[in-house]
Amino acid sequence: RLDLAMSVANDGIWDWDLQTNAVVFDSRYYTMAGYEPDEFPYTFEEWQKRVHPDDIHPVMVLFDGIFLGRQNSYDAEFRFMRKDGNYMWIRARGKIVECDAQGTPLRFVGTHSDITESKKANEQVRKLSRAVEHSHSTIVITDIDANIEFVNPAFTRTTGYTEEEALGQNPRVLKSGDQPVSFYRSMWDTLSAGEVWQGEMHNKRKDDSLYWEFATISPVKNAKGDITHYVAIKDDVTLRKEAEQQLIEAQKQAEAASQAKSEFLANMSHEIRTPMNAIIGMSELTLQTDLKPEQKNYISKVHFSAEVLLGIINDILDFSKIEAGKLDIELVDFSLQSVFDHLETLIGIKAEEQGLLLEVAIADNVPEVLKGDPLRLGQILTNLGNNAVKFTSDGTVTISVELVEQQGDKATLQFCVADTGIGMTPEQQDKLFQSFSQADSSTTRKFGGTGLGLSISKKLVELMGGTIWVESEAGKGSSFIFTLQLGLGDADQIAAELLEDDEQDSLRGATILLVEDNALNRELALSLLERKGMLVTPVWNGQEALDILQTKSFDGVLMDVQMPVMDGYTATRAIRKQPEFKDLPILAMTANVMTGDREKAEAAGMNDHIGKPFNQQEMLSTMARWIRPAESSVEPSIEPETQPVAEKTEQSASSFEDLVDLDVEAGLAICMDDPEIYRQMLVMFADSQRNFEMDFKTAQQDDDPKAATRSAHTLKGNGANIGANGIVKAAQRLEILCEEEDRSEEITSALQQLVAELDQLIAGLDRFFAKK
Repeated sequence: RLDLAMSVANDGIWDWDLQTNAVVFDSRYYTMAGYEPDEFPYTFEEWQKRVHPDDIHPVMVLFDGIFLGRQNSYDAEFRFMRKDGNYMWIRARGKIVECDAQGTPLRFVGTHSDITESKKANEQVRKLSRAVEHSHSTIVITDIDANIEFVNPAFTRTTGYTEEEALGQNPRVLKSGDQPVSFYRSMWDTLSAGEVWQGEMHNKRKDDSLYWEFATISPVKNAKGDITHYVAIKDDVTLRKEAEQQLIEAQKQAEAASQAKSEFLANMSHEIRTPMNAIIGMSELTLQTDLKPEQKNYISKVHFSAEVLLGIINDILDFSKIEAGKLDIELVDFSLQSVFDHLETLIGIKAEEQGLLLEVAIADNVPEVLKGDPLRLGQILTNLGNNAVKFTSDGTVTISVELVEQQGDKATLQFCVADTGIGMTPEQQDKLFQSFSQADSSTTRKFGGTGLGLSISKKLVELMGGTIWVESEAGKGSSFIFTLQLGLGDADQIAAELLEDDEQDSLRGATILLVEDNALNRELALSLLERKGMLVTPVWNGQEALDILQTKSFDGVLMDVQMPVMDGYTATRAIRKQPEFKDLPILAMTANVMTGDREKAEAAGMNDHIGKPFNQQEMLSTMARWIRPAESSVEPSIEPETQPVAEKTEQSASSFEDLVDLDVEAGLAICMDDPEIYRQMLVMFADSQRNFEMDFKTAQQDDDPKAATRSAHTLKGNGANIGANGIVKAAQRLEILCEEEDRSEEITSALQQLVAELDQLIAGLDRFFAKK
């Protein structure tokens, strides 16, 4: 029965006869040590040999205490060698059970228990405990109800709370931050689902100072899979967050600086180009008059220097755009032959002046139509070509392109600009393609230039996904080579674009009904259309359009959408209800160019859309797609483009240089670069908008709820026609506010700002015309 009971404990039993030094072990002892009963010697000495060398001394000290009578039992832990040579941890407990008359021990019995696994577990716990104690991370363990059961020393150092203050508390009670309730709700939803939660927390220490922590909170589950605890490990990331904030601030400052630079360059571009255009234009006109040889020499040099200076300005602006990442690369279909034709015209004149032979060659296997950015490709070739001409005193400049590879819809081309000029040494070649750098200082003194051309060319090539390099030898010329991968273009698309101008000519003689209440827009459209040989009948609103269509036929209608009495949408729907007008081309004209506006125009029955302010090319192209003149014996009263070129060039942008509040170049472009039409637009703008404030306030009291919106919209369109960008922005803001409810105070403020800017512009126009 005793042996059966001991088997449950799984302990080995030993009995040591101290008189004979014989030791008896039970079967469980042998099993524990890995021996068979007949393999283990029955002596204390043999047992002693198997105790770990580091443990034998403390074991013998215990035995000596027993043998000397200081104690009659012992309890010790030590390592013991198994048969396989590995050590196991055992717990040995023994007791003297028999002594002689003098008290000398005669018999010693006890047990050995294998505690190896327990020792390993305890060691792991010890290591874990040491790691937790010395961890720089805050470690918190809570029960399932989030009550704190354990915190490590790092918690105390980080939060300022002692262990006693933390135990039993909920972390939020310890002022653990300023997160909203929704933050904790989301956290607990994750944890309750048995998932790990990670995130940043803005916490508060005991002294009320704030800090940032990155926390990882994990559920702890028992053998059944039920959550019993939560373990949170948190790291103080305050310094990182501060560094990130500083980086964000620095980035904002850098972006602000970049924006300021871009605005400065844009302003400088406008300010410098205006007088430069005047210098170039006026000097060119002067050269066409009768001049004395000495005068012609002087003016020629002025003209040449002005063109060089304008080229430098363009280079600096392009370079700044590239550096700021603001230069966009287009992806359009284009004819490579057209690019080379234009290039040959530009470079050929300079080459001829220097007595150079210019050779341009496109290999036969190069695709005719490509997809890419023809403008930037031409800019690269022009830069390289001008350089080749500049550094070549006699001989040949060759511009060529070859096909390197064609796969699918991609073609890799290699362009080469070669010359027989001065060439370069290897040292000089190393300095190429660097900003504001040329081969050497003498180059700048002799040939001029900023050193930006090659740098811009390199950056443009790289923006287009290619590479550029130079091959040169001093005194034997240079070859600038670059490769680009371009798409294969649509030849039909190019053909359609080439036919577009012919199609526009087909509009000559067409009868057009112009429905427009804005006097400036009506005058501008009349000038543009009549110059193209069209017969135009203007009316003020949609109702007048309906009335005149009952008495007269037209080839097409240009319909404004925002008009009093009847707007363009209503008028178009009414026209489409009449069967005889179901195929009449009706084109919307409006500054509203959003997708929804286009859909609204289409839903009303309009065929297409023309944006304001007018772009002549786009306007005519759109009209040519829909309008064909009916056969008529009536000839247009005005021949297209009847104004002599000489008359046009007598006035230029420089004539309006005193108008500082206007983008004159934009206004002139809208007026077909005709200074006289632009002047008429300015006069009409000043006359029609002097009483805008009174007209707007009257519109606010009108029964038509859209009257005030329409008033602001009209001013916005008029301002765009003359390049009054400030007026456009202010009027647009007022228009948007008018479309919303309960914005009366903001409308009043916006109106005051708009009127102040408008009064300033009109006063400037009055002063300008008073001088003329």
